[in-house]
Amino acid sequence: MVTRWAALGVTLACGNPSTQAPHDPPPPERARDKEPQGMKPEGSEGVVAVTWRRTIGEGEEYLEIVAEGESSLSRSLNPPDRPEIGTWRHAVPPERFKALVERLHASSWESLPANMIPGMAADVIGERRAGVPTPITHSFGRMPTELMEVGSLFAELTRDLLAHPSRVVRGEARWKSAEVAKGAEAELDVTLKNIGSQPARFSNPLAGTGWNGFRLVIRAQRPDASDKQFDLKGKDLRVEGTAPAGETFVLAPNQGITFTVRRKLAGAPGTYDARLQVYDMVPSSAQTPDLVPGVLWLPLAQLTVKP
Repeated sequence: MVTRWAALGVTLACGNPSTQAPHDPPPPERARDKEPQGMKPEGSEGVVAVTWRRTIGEGEEYLEIVAEGESSLSRSLNPPDRPEIGTWRHAVPPERFKALVERLHASSWESLPANMIPGMAADVIGERRAGVPTPITHSFGRMPTELMEVGSLFAELTRDLLAHPSRVVRGEARWKSAEVAKGAEAELDVTLKNIGSQPARFSNPLAGTGWNGFRLVIRAQRPDASDKQFDLKGKDLRVEGTAPAGETFVLAPNQGITFTVRRKLAGAPGTYDARLQVYDMVPSSAQTPDLVPGVLWLPLAQLTVKP
């Protein structure tokens, strides 16, 4: 899997364009009818929010740092080392917001070249002023060197917000046995857990509605191999105890659910790399405030198919 996560705050390179899962909307409790005073030095008067949006494969990351109230980070595709999607929220100290705005304006960001790269998605930086409902934004294909310090601040703020999950679903996939006979069923467990402080809604893979559910991907360990994909249906899944009904289910804070997958895999004897992809691709028009949209890429141990 090729991702842009290693570039965070350093090169800020761009990812491949694809279908994007929408980010979690701003919390309804942060009213817009009473704006904070914002920054007031020359060139940044009235700035109440700074935003950063990155397209990453099938998802995106959206960071909003605000002068007052809770700042937020949303991810709809996880990095390889952190199998979590959702929204994180926490208040950022005023001095850190001030430092971000000052560095952004010191870069003359509004007049910097876009450095767009054909066929590649752009990073989008924005700022919002008091009394203005939407931010002013500028897109950058390859991030100018003048914005590297701003990128470092974005990375620091992202790391801090990740310590404060609000609605976040963490995934884990594991084989019941890493060896299977050719033609036999492979079996694995998939656990989804809400590690946030608020209830989290997720699409039910048993329902099989829309582009939601589990996809198992394997690749033989040889140079000419390609991915083999298996979209899993309700008949391939089971849940111990009471299975969730309906198109979605809700996980309370610290609650998890485990699905057991049984599926025959078409593959010759040998060793395979494997992963499980969990899709919750819900159109923005059908989303509720408690929904966690996006895609989880969950690594699996190598699978050996015996003769």
